[in-house]
Amino acid sequence: MMKPNYVRVIIDRAIQREFDYSVPETLADRIDIGSRVRVPFRDKSALATVLATLEQSDAKGIRPIEALVGEAPAISESLLELAKWMSAYYCCPLETVMRSLLPQVIRRAEVGWKKQLLVQPLTKIENYEAGVADKIDNLRKRAPRQAELFDAIVRLEKPMPAAELLRKTSFDNQTLRALVKRGLIKLCEETVERDPHAGEQFVATTNLELGRSAIVLVPEISLTPQTVERFKSRFAEMHEVVAVLHSHLSQGERHDEWHKIHSGRARIVIGARSAVFAPLKDVGLIIVDEEHETTYKQEEAPR
Repeated sequence: MMKPNYVRVIIDRAIQREFDYSVPETLADRIDIGSRVRVPFRDKSALATVLATLEQSDAKGIRPIEALVGEAPAISESLLELAKWMSAYYCCPLETVMRSLLPQVIRRAEVGWKKQLLVQPLTKIENYEAGVADKIDNLRKRAPRQAELFDAIVRLEKPMPAAELLRKTSFDNQTLRALVKRGLIKLCEETVERDPHAGEQFVATTNLELGRSAIVLVPEISLTPQTVERFKSRFAEMHEVVAVLHSHLSQGERHDEWHKIHSGRARIVIGARSAVFAPLKDVGLIIVDEEHETTYKQEEAPR
């Protein structure tokens, strides 16, 4: 891909026109059609979607992009083509269609990934260098509570969330931080997905080989849990294969489910009518449950 000098964008405002911006050299390798960007607009900043990359532009007073929002393009070229078709067919602004294609939590980029702290397992005490061993001996004499927590961490076989460790051992965060400050343990941060069906148990049935992706639409959000249970049970052995999109998800859950689909980890999407715009790749099947239901029809644009 050639480095673009300019991009043509549609801004997240009720304005029926497109704008050209120059691409800073630092962003030229990372920007593409479908990317989300922050741009100067009038006397403020605005979020926008890249519709095209350009080598030249005849526009006057072109200003540079301020920032790239997210690394990968948020919307594929095929979905952009669908958006343009819908805009023309339903006689509504392209920006209005884009609001249907991209969830608000993705467009605004205000919600990020949930993080959790992990306690790393330690090697056995006898393997420590002499200086560290002295620290541990001193710990046992001066801070027995810290020593007790340290011993529990030594017994770990794999990383454990700090909150879970403290809950199981009845120690507080201050005791854990004291061990970190002494240089005896290490904490690391990892991303945790907010699964709207976390904690539920699913029984595996016969596994199927998945070649392509599928979208399953249900007329009412209330029907989603039973449909999800049916599909997750069917594909219980295939981790993360099913994703859910509907308006009752929290902003964090919607953020994580959308990214699970966008990254290709989810191959089946279940949800109400807006789930038809899920960023799935290689869609081979769309199932419309109870397709005669009027809830599939939207009165406001795009219809």
